[in-house]
Amino acid sequence: MKKSKFKLVLSRFHPEEGAYQNQLSIVSDAEFEGEARAFRFDCPKSRLLLITDPTHVFADIRLAADLRASLLVDGKIRSPRRASGAYYSLRLRYADSREALQQAFGDYSDHLLDRMPSTIGYEKARSKLCHALSRVSPALSLEVKDVFLSRFENAWSQKKRNVTLLISVDRRNPAIESVITDPVIFQEMLTRVPGVYVIAAPMGWGKTSRIVLPLFEELKGRNALPVLAVPRRSHLYPYLCKAEHYQNWWNAREKTDRGLMTVTNSLFLSRRFHAVRDSTQAIVFDEYELIRSHHAGAAIGRGSFIDRANVNAAEERLVRTILDERRGTVLFVDALLSDATVSHISRITGRKVTLFQPKTSLHVGNLFVYDSRKILIGRIKGMLKDTKNIAVISDIAHKEPTNDKLQALHESLSKCCREKGLLLDARKFSEFNDSGELSKLDSILEKYQLVTISPVLSTAASLTTTHFDAVFVIASGAMPPNELLQCFRRFRAVPDVHLSMPAKLKTIIRSEEQLLYEEFAWMPACEAVRFKSIDEIRELPGVQGLLQRKFQEQSLRLNYRNNTLIMAESLGYRVFRVGGREAVLNEEDAESQFIVDERNAEKVVTARRICSYEADKLAQGRMVLSDESRFEVRSFELRQVFGEALSVQLVLDDANGKLRRWIKMFRSLFAGDLASEPLAFKLKVRILEKLCQFLRFDPLHVTFTPLPSGQYATKIGFLPTDADDFRSWLDGDSMELPDCKFNCMEAFKVAFPQFDEPPKSSVTLAKKLLQEELGFCVEKSASRARIEGKYYWAYRVSQTDIQIKYSQYFGFK
Repeated sequence: MKKSKFKLVLSRFHPEEGAYQNQLSIVSDAEFEGEARAFRFDCPKSRLLLITDPTHVFADIRLAADLRASLLVDGKIRSPRRASGAYYSLRLRYADSREALQQAFGDYSDHLLDRMPSTIGYEKARSKLCHALSRVSPALSLEVKDVFLSRFENAWSQKKRNVTLLISVDRRNPAIESVITDPVIFQEMLTRVPGVYVIAAPMGWGKTSRIVLPLFEELKGRNALPVLAVPRRSHLYPYLCKAEHYQNWWNAREKTDRGLMTVTNSLFLSRRFHAVRDSTQAIVFDEYELIRSHHAGAAIGRGSFIDRANVNAAEERLVRTILDERRGTVLFVDALLSDATVSHISRITGRKVTLFQPKTSLHVGNLFVYDSRKILIGRIKGMLKDTKNIAVISDIAHKEPTNDKLQALHESLSKCCREKGLLLDARKFSEFNDSGELSKLDSILEKYQLVTISPVLSTAASLTTTHFDAVFVIASGAMPPNELLQCFRRFRAVPDVHLSMPAKLKTIIRSEEQLLYEEFAWMPACEAVRFKSIDEIRELPGVQGLLQRKFQEQSLRLNYRNNTLIMAESLGYRVFRVGGREAVLNEEDAESQFIVDERNAEKVVTARRICSYEADKLAQGRMVLSDESRFEVRSFELRQVFGEALSVQLVLDDANGKLRRWIKMFRSLFAGDLASEPLAFKLKVRILEKLCQFLRFDPLHVTFTPLPSGQYATKIGFLPTDADDFRSWLDGDSMELPDCKFNCMEAFKVAFPQFDEPPKSSVTLAKKLLQEELGFCVEKSASRARIEGKYYWAYRVSQTDIQIKYSQYFGFK
């Protein structure tokens, strides 16, 4: 009888004599689940095998998945795991009733839909379902296969429609009064008939140049004082020279009464525009989806919930006033206007809308989606080395001074260029704006081989330069998918886009009521005290629209990667997936992170010197930790060990404190005085001391005792038999400290809590302790040792570069 790898085997019946008899436990059906759960509770990491029978297999598949157990089915051991295809296909195969079959099919269908289209395509998913249904019991599968496949096809079509409506408008929406496709008819109607109008023309169609600006000039000529409202200052850069630009309007001695181009922050919160709000007869909201997100975010006013609600209420009041009292025109423009936003427009205006949606060709370009950011960055560097001109748009972290990954990425890519590239972020954009160069943005960008752009130009900008050979978009999930898609068409002359996205993005869906309670919990006390209950806040003007937008943004971010690809295909992009070997590109991708680490290390070395009292207060949280304070605390901790020898390289080598841990361990190893150390550290020192004794080498000198004859003592550190002796001691012996006695295995778990259980291989255990706790390099030798007629692989233990470099701190040669 061979030894089983399972600690316990639970069975509903007496199986044939076999490999599991030594651990076999026969359990009745009533006690089966209870016994299995009790064992898993007592032994959370041990291996468990369940032996089921045909009448219980469907339920036991779920039980095995819940308990992370293996299951013996039809003579095969299977390991069903939640969220795996094997789990769902097994349940479908062993469904024992019509109800179970429908439930299993629904679960498997949902599992496949959650992975489509980023991980698996429609045809492959359908073939998996067909294969699983072909193995269902014939008594249940009769005439259900076609029904189930049809249900799956309908679910996929419904999912695509729901996602597409996040960036498009359903013409059957009851909020729409009429739909116009002819731009000439729409312009004529727009200038002659007051009302609510919506433009949902695709990116690059020319909404601003063909409709918005002509309408603005027409209304100026009629003294209607039109207002063009946008979410960001960067959207107004083409109009810097116009008197209607809000900055020029502010600085002019005589205010123009012909029109205003402004950002919504200033329009609704600045007193300077009070007269404009009281007089305008027409307003155009450009990039309205981004305006709604902007009004729901913390960038409005002081960022408080009440400020955001007030801005939403002010927008609604202004729109109603223009329509009801002044008989004016309100126009909402966005390339990716959602169906929910059209309903929102109808609600705040109190009337149905006229939609302009021109007919356009479907295909707009190719979208190359990379499996990982590492592969995409390697592609960028390769093209730069081939003297190609590259534009990179990214929303990765750009927070100075501690988390400036965008700057680090730009510097890393610039090393592959002929000359230094341009990082176009909000600060650089402001510099161009102040110098008046922003109106010539195309010509500025043409001076560089590499341009890295932050989300400052994610929307509204239309760059017509033909200078660039490729556009790369690196998404981290900070931008919602609808704004990410806007990045694809910033460079009009480059239709093809290369994209990398996060594989997973954690999104927690909260209801509008939960969002309201969350906002109330974070509300400052000076504001919260004004309200007797949360119901008063719910009834405030603007709160309903704000909560609806925050809820809609959650839907945009849910299943980020899949939603983005579905949206891109609906816009006419042909999606191609690009794989590659990440291992080759690890060094390329790590370079930008090294730049960030090196910059932070310099700040640690040059940080202000603080005393131990101040460091203790900061470390214990009694003082607020700023970025500078973190550098000061780390500088203090390092100087306690290294003194004036602290350097940038030493800070880098001490990542996560590993260099200090090694130093402390080497100083304590084989030392008799450990009285002042915590118990866990004492046990760690004693266990590592025993390991070195069993492996027969002195770690302070790295000289090895000669092994069996014929072997070179300088080349071989230890044999597996040495590691086995250490493991035997660990499994069956005890160790004493002056004040207590421990079972060795208990002592190991106290000393090394990072191991849930010691590795089963004695060699793996020895290697982990040598490498992680003492910093040695352990390699398998090219030769083998012969002991008592058997050959064993030998392992060489050697110093690492860091040990040699800082040997004066370790105290060994």
